[in-house]
Amino acid sequence: MLVRGRVEKQGEEFIIHDPSTPNFDDYISDLAVMFEMYPTEGKQQLHDVRAALGLIDDLEKVAGRLPKIQRKEAEHE
Repeated sequence: MLVRGRVEKQGEEFIIHDPSTPNFDDYISDLAVMFEMYPTEGKQQLHDVRAALGLIDDLEKVAGRLPKIQRKEAEHE
C-alpha cells in the first residue's frame, strides 16, 4: 500500500510524518506530473504525451461526475 506524508531520512531509516493513504486525485495528479516530465524524443512522442495528458484531463472530468461510494463500516464482534 502506498503512503503519503512528509518523508525524512535519519541515517539509514526513512520516517513518514503525518502518514495518509493517497486518494484518487493523488493518483491522477501523480500520473499527470509523470507525463509532464516525460523526456520526449521527437514529434511522435510529444504527440503521444499530449494525448495522454488529454486523457488524464478527461478522466478527471468523468471522475468528478461519479457518485460517491458509501463504505460500510467494519462490523465489530
